[in-house]
Amino acid sequence: MAETPTYSPYFGPPTTASKRSALPPLVTPKRLKRSSSSSSPGTASWSTATDGDASESMDNTSTKNSPSGPPRTSSFQPIWAGSLPSFGLKFEEDSCANMKVHTLILGTHPSIASLDAAQYFGHNMNAFWWIAGDCLGFRRASGISSKGKPYKFTCNLRYGDKDIIPYDRQVCVLASHGFALWDIVESCERRGSLDANIKNERPNAIREFCASHPTVRRIVLANGGTGCEMFRRHFDTWWRSGELMPEENQQSVQAFRKYAKVTENFKEGQIRCVSAISVSPAAAKYSYSEKRAFW
Repeated sequence: MAETPTYSPYFGPPTTASKRSALPPLVTPKRLKRSSSSSSPGTASWSTATDGDASESMDNTSTKNSPSGPPRTSSFQPIWAGSLPSFGLKFEEDSCANMKVHTLILGTHPSIASLDAAQYFGHNMNAFWWIAGDCLGFRRASGISSKGKPYKFTCNLRYGDKDIIPYDRQVCVLASHGFALWDIVESCERRGSLDANIKNERPNAIREFCASHPTVRRIVLANGGTGCEMFRRHFDTWWRSGELMPEENQQSVQAFRKYAKVTENFKEGQIRCVSAISVSPAAAKYSYSEKRAFW
């Protein structure tokens, strides 16, 4: 069991140079207060837009049935330190509420389990919150399956049951370190939870979010190749503007190499984009330890 939080590559400051200002300092996780009127994080007001199109308000927690196809679902609203008061949450220290966003972590679209739980990365076997806890000083849950046995990966966790904190506090710890959460896809039609089954999707207003949070220096695409392909397709104009650039690991360079020529090898790039090893349980070829080592 670790005695102090250990920061992995994408749960710490960017390791490469950027033209944006330096990151705000990381802080240790704070004990959090919850106000009397609250809702589960993931339902604050925001807007959605296709790259280059006008934005439009949407209900980001709905599930709609199509009469002739798969159900249409909508994603959650973005979460960052400044958004937490709208969920009835606040930090013990006011300084945490003013933490600027340095890294935007993007899922693709909530799975059935995430929608049912009203939580980002809500599937019990999704590695995201387990990795975040190992890096930021908490444990997501006990890790006991419905059959009463611990998940195999729990033997590799750095924190024990005494370090378990509820989801709302996990969100606040993450946000207090300058991270934001959102999804690439605002709404789509999909049977099941696989990204490959997403159809007729509409993206979230990610470019607009970054414009309103100019301290963002890194976007992490948490679900690997499928998420990267979707991000390229819906934000092609943004890539061609030269503002984005791939992280310097092989997986990211490969995912976004098509834009190297048009941007003169990303010479004006300001925001690094990371094609991450997927945290999804569908990415079963990677062990939990391998996923955590990458993140």
